[in-house]
Amino acid sequence: MEEKDKIDEKEKEISLKLVLIGDMGVGKTSILTQFCDNKFDKNVVTTSGIEFKTKTIFKNGFNVKMQIWDTSGEERFRSITPNYFRSSDGLLFVFDITNEESLDTIDYFMKFSDNCSKKKLIKIIIGNKSDQKERKMNQDKIDEFYRKYNFDGYFEASAMFGYHINEIFGLIADLTTKVGNGEETMVTDQSIENDNKPLIIQNESENKPYKRKEEQSKCIC
Repeated sequence: MEEKDKIDEKEKEISLKLVLIGDMGVGKTSILTQFCDNKFDKNVVTTSGIEFKTKTIFKNGFNVKMQIWDTSGEERFRSITPNYFRSSDGLLFVFDITNEESLDTIDYFMKFSDNCSKKKLIKIIIGNKSDQKERKMNQDKIDEFYRKYNFDGYFEASAMFGYHINEIFGLIADLTTKVGNGEETMVTDQSIENDNKPLIIQNESENKPYKRKEEQSKCIC
């Protein structure tokens, strides 16, 4: 390989630091393991402190290397979690759709997210355990929360079966590699105000429209 080709290849590499945030037991570790290792462990050990994994995906002509940090949901570790926001590129807030109180923990961390970094962070909210029948999370509460903090995307996912796990990280890579070239796929304030449901962001370059939750396939429900 010629020297110029090596330089061009290096220029097409992007490194991201992402942080998974949420209450204990919402499935942060399972999401990470499903994405990086393509497996689910029902006997997963609760994260103590913080751990990370890496995975590289190809998106829009770029190799996007993601270093994904899994934070502990235990209350005694909450004071150190915001320290990892400062050097991050994206925050993934996870709640459990079978546990109403798990959304309150995200509310706690959101007050730190805007003050811990000088750059604009990508913020995704994830409702995990969509495979469970005993849904307890009020949809109106999720809608209100989504609009309040102006997230870049909302997904209902299942770490157990892998529903929408790859799509979550694919969206982050998509937003990152398209910044500045006029092809951003973002939810605007106006689009949020004119809808009653959270939106799943689709890739406009593939001519896919924004879709409301009820228009998605069954794996979201």
